[in-house]
Amino acid sequence: MTFSQNIKRLRKIRNLTQDALSRELGVSYQTISKWECGDSFPDLGMVMNIAYYFEVSLDELCGMDEVRNQRKYDEIKTVLLKNYRENRAEDNIGFLKEQLKSFPDNIDLWFELGRSQFLTNVNGDESNKDILYDAIDTFKYILSISDNNKIRSQASYFISLSYYYGGNADEALNAAKEVQYGLDRNIVLSTALSGNDRDECLRNNITALCAQLCNQLREYSDPDVIYNYMRVDYERRMILEKAVSLLEWLYEDGDFLSVHKDMSDLYRVIGAIYMHENNHDQALKALDKAADHAIAFDNLPKDKLSHTSLLVRGMVDDLSGFIDDSSNNMSFPLLNGYLTQERYDPIRRRKEFNDIRQKLKAQTDGKEFGF
Repeated sequence: MTFSQNIKRLRKIRNLTQDALSRELGVSYQTISKWECGDSFPDLGMVMNIAYYFEVSLDELCGMDEVRNQRKYDEIKTVLLKNYRENRAEDNIGFLKEQLKSFPDNIDLWFELGRSQFLTNVNGDESNKDILYDAIDTFKYILSISDNNKIRSQASYFISLSYYYGGNADEALNAAKEVQYGLDRNIVLSTALSGNDRDECLRNNITALCAQLCNQLREYSDPDVIYNYMRVDYERRMILEKAVSLLEWLYEDGDFLSVHKDMSDLYRVIGAIYMHENNHDQALKALDKAADHAIAFDNLPKDKLSHTSLLVRGMVDDLSGFIDDSSNNMSFPLLNGYLTQERYDPIRRRKEFNDIRQKLKAQTDGKEFGF
């Protein structure tokens, strides 16, 4: 969290109004308002007074702990990607175990540990079956701590693969059923239903199949260049653009609702690839669409809304789980994370880039997020 978010959070914890805090600190309430909106920043002496008043460290007040953690995590990802590209997944195992001492609750790091253990056998020493069972244990641990359906599905998928490569076909099949059972059951079930029940089941199946195909296209594009470093940039981008086209085909009325999140993420990655291709105009167009979808997602109401497009007409999208979880906000990380990356330096002075930042800033100003 930034200084502006932290001072607002700490003020609310003390049940203070801006006016009351201004009297405590000897400044005007307009100054407090500007601090909380990020329009101005106090001098060092006042920052120290604020930290002393709220009984917090300067690092906590200014959000430096989060910044350092994010920088550390970016450094970790750099090491992992380098090892993946050089086919040295085994080097990630000890490295990740050491990092998990500092980030024990980071599911992404646990997932990379399991994947590295799996790849060590598949791409390296295939006679070392024990490492596959280490991978199974890691992914089972992820299942025990995560309620994210996508992560759980991917963990079950790797458990199935690990059992398969370990020579245990029965357990591989059982694990595979955990990934596919719900959709397979509904596909079979649709043939036995009739009337509105049949139509609803078929719409659910079509939506689930499109979501899976979109996810497979994202994986196949390999935008982080982990598996197929021979694939050229424009091919990766075209694969992602096919995923976008698939979702636009399904939601032809533009009634994306929670899928705005997926659309924003796809356009963001497409924009990054365009930057690597030095096609700055197309990158700006993709980033603009990423911002529009992020803002649309963040402005969704806390309610159940129905789709209107032909194949999903009448299907209800329950948005409460997304909206209540601040980590699902899209505008904030796009503005303060992705768009700060060095890759965008060549377009940082472009008016179009500034316009994108301004509309994301307008969406995030004065709001608090759990990052």
